[in-house]
Amino acid sequence: MNTQAMTRYANVLISAVNLQEGQCLFVTCEPVQWEFVSILGREAYRRGAKYVHVEAEHDALYRARIEESRAEYLSYVPEFRGAVISRFVDDRWARIAIAGKEDPDALSNLDARRSSTAVRAISEVNAPLRRAIQSDRIRWTVAAFPTPGWAAKVLKTDAGPRAQDRLWQVMEPILRLDQPDPIAAWKLHAQEIGERERALTGLALDAVRFTGPGTDLTVGLPEGALWFGGGSTCPDGLFFLPNLPTEEVFTTPDYRRTSGEVTLTRPALIMGRLVEDAWFRFEEGKVVECRAGGSQDTLEKFFDVDEQSRYLGEVALVDGSSPIFQSGLVFHNTLFDENASCHIAFGSAYPACIPGGEEMDDGAFKAAGGNQSIQHADVMIGGPEVTVTGVRKDGSTVVILQDGDWVL
Repeated sequence: MNTQAMTRYANVLISAVNLQEGQCLFVTCEPVQWEFVSILGREAYRRGAKYVHVEAEHDALYRARIEESRAEYLSYVPEFRGAVISRFVDDRWARIAIAGKEDPDALSNLDARRSSTAVRAISEVNAPLRRAIQSDRIRWTVAAFPTPGWAAKVLKTDAGPRAQDRLWQVMEPILRLDQPDPIAAWKLHAQEIGERERALTGLALDAVRFTGPGTDLTVGLPEGALWFGGGSTCPDGLFFLPNLPTEEVFTTPDYRRTSGEVTLTRPALIMGRLVEDAWFRFEEGKVVECRAGGSQDTLEKFFDVDEQSRYLGEVALVDGSSPIFQSGLVFHNTLFDENASCHIAFGSAYPACIPGGEEMDDGAFKAAGGNQSIQHADVMIGGPEVTVTGVRKDGSTVVILQDGDWVL
């Protein structure tokens, strides 16, 4: 990738997070993305950033810790980490997270029990940031940057600059970077998604049902559930784009009211490991049985992190017009794959999807049906063979997606 393309993309991300003059920016990435992040930081300073802080999430180092650390040290998180997270939230830093693994398989075959110990400790410390993101109290954007290793995984070829360039060519139209004004194109797209969210909210649905091969799942919704998608607005009134790309409309389930079975239609990343061909059975909102072949231990350890990880915190709808789905590729990246397919998420819920949820204390939010967990993991369950039906309180139904198409 050339510097000009990276500079243009960097400015799109800065506009997506709506960085303000004098605001601080928090960036997370992988070391392999350092060249792009350096350009991103320079452009942020040019746009008036007060300070840019970058943290590299190093899978190789995490793997070394899980494999080599003494067991009693795996739950250790330095005290200063909590203070740093609190400062990010209290001072309303903007946040850009850059996805795209240097080695998508770096965390495969880790000891799931040891990994879950470390994940639990890190998740607890990061909880204030996760809550601020899920309630849109700070402006945030999750995006991706192609790496040679990730490109090789997606395109099933050898890793290298050529594969990276090919993946970028696939990503450009998905990210609307082929448009004269990508941010204007994204804002128009957000408005179109907004029409869907308003239509769904207006139906006052009591539940959403998914039916297809290996799937007959009913996800109950809280009273007055609100649907969201596209862009978001902070309490300060500033608009931002949380995901680039984004194709979904989503809401919060009533964590107590999911029932039936569901089969994944795409691989999912759980605790850094790829989970394929998984199946789940729910009773009264809780996963009571699951199967995932060689990834069974990963699922079991994920659900052991905290009890509420077995309940849902999100249900999202994506139709076949998604350019990610149209690409015909599996990206092995949650940001892209969740925007190619309807999905559900285990763990924590979005407060804004329950009327008044952002002002509720923990007890009231739980009583309203909102799930609370230190984890949030998306799994894809939609596709052309899956029909999505809305169910009202009186039992009447309305088809939302059929044969992969939006028909509402």
